Amino acid sequence: MEAPEVKIRLDKVGILNVYVPASLIKIGDEELPVIPKVEAYIDLPEAYRGIHVSRTCESIMEAFNGSLKEGRRIEDLCEKIALNLLKKHEYSSRSDVKIKGSIVIPMRVPISRKISYEKFELIGRCVAERSSKGILTKKFVGIKLPGIVTCPSAQAVIFERLSKEGKIRMRGFPKPTHMQRGYITMIIEAPNGSSIDPVKLVRIARRSLSSPTYELLKKEDEAEVIIKALNKPRFAEDVVRFIARDLITQFKDFPDETMVYIEFRSLESIHSYDLMAKHLTTFGKIRMELKSTNDRQSH
Repeated sequence: MEAPEVKIRLDKVGILNVYVPASLIKIGDEELPVIPKVEAYIDLPEAYRGIHVSRTCESIMEAFNGSLKEGRRIEDLCEKIALNLLKKHEYSSRSDVKIKGSIVIPMRVPISRKISYEKFELIGRCVAERSSKGILTKKFVGIKLPGIVTCPSAQAVIFERLSKEGKIRMRGFPKPTHMQRGYITMIIEAPNGSSIDPVKLVRIARRSLSSPTYELLKKEDEAEVIIKALNKPRFAEDVVRFIARDLITQFKDFPDETMVYIEFRSLESIHSYDLMAKHLTTFGKIRMELKSTNDRQSH
């Protein structure tokens, strides 16, 4: 390989937006078809001008051989590609692979109880690194999905104003405020020997919102979604915090060093900008913060 004119090590060099044929991916106890989109990177030492791109592409293609017939977990496919990369790129010490694909699952709408097919994005990732003990890997599982939040701050101001003007006469009537659609992204490390059911992540995410969204809504379902959202106002910050709390409850056996990334992006309805709340942390830090809060409240 030709040496570069400027000898500086690069952290990540690779290819992205690589699509492979629909593959069976294990989701809990089921195997569902997904069209994976892959990105794969390696680090590049200062002595090498560029990577062998065809080797990177081969690492991806070889990993999917057989996945059309036999379902595999998305994080395991990432791991296979990551290990392939280090095998084919002997000059690299680290590889990083991410796979995304859409999953559709059936859910019942709140009043008519009709089946609505809801889409979420499945995310897998693996980081592999050479060490004195051999190649060590870290695997991650995540999701991205939409939902609704309603603004508590505007709701309080509107309610106070309408009360003073004598325009609110019914107790328990939903308090008006602005609402917006937003997107949750959460990615969790899968500790060695552990598997994460993405559907459990979907349920945690949908509970954290003022209301989930639905593709199919009859009129009575629409009304229920709106009333529920107005009766459960949430800031973007609330969504991230509720997810963090529920994750350590759902996966209580995961060790303290388990990494987690949570993000909520709100597409603001009365502003032209978006609002973002995000948190990169560990299970141990979440547990410590919640314990500290509970200890203060008990005194």
